[in-house]
Amino acid sequence: AVVEDLERRSFCFLKRRPISEALLREEFQELLAFADWQTLRSKAGAVTRSTAWYVSPGCCCRYTYGEASVQAREKPEWLHHVEARILGDLCGLSRDQWPNSVNMNLYEDESQNVGWHSDDEGLFRGCQTDCRIISASWGASRRFEIALKDRSHISGKPSIFHDTLQGIDLHSGDLCSMEGAFQRHYSHQIAKGAASSPASSPAASLENLG
Repeated sequence: AVVEDLERRSFCFLKRRPISEALLREEFQELLAFADWQTLRSKAGAVTRSTAWYVSPGCCCRYTYGEASVQAREKPEWLHHVEARILGDLCGLSRDQWPNSVNMNLYEDESQNVGWHSDDEGLFRGCQTDCRIISASWGASRRFEIALKDRSHISGKPSIFHDTLQGIDLHSGDLCSMEGAFQRHYSHQIAKGAASSPASSPAASLENLG
């Protein structure tokens, strides 16, 4: 376990690359070629990452990142086998336990990232109730950092307790889950800069939510 905080009922688990490099390359090419990527930009206009948002049939909820809102698309056929491998084969979840939505992020190079945040969207109520997020990675390795929230920081803005910060390198094929009340008590980020792969290589993550 990366985090096993019984007092706060907050957990983060990591499973290192459990499948072949050839299959990872094949899946990564599918993500790059077929996902409906939407570019996200900072207030200054810089590209921070690209994203895609897929849901099960019957759902039409948009996914909102700050001021950006992403249109929901029904999960395509090519995504089904990726979910089956991750959620069924590797996580051992029966189909009725699978999350009903998928959020994808694409980082074109080491300058793109997602800063400190919690997955506290009202759609999932991650800060009000238990929430399980299962994330898979492809491509270049990136640094994933987590820390306890500091809700009473002198700045009056959301912050973290820096002495609780810890980081792990997420490599292609790794699985990472955040569970229980993790979103309520912890913040996380994909830091700028590469971990151990060439900085110019793209990286993608797929988060199963809901």
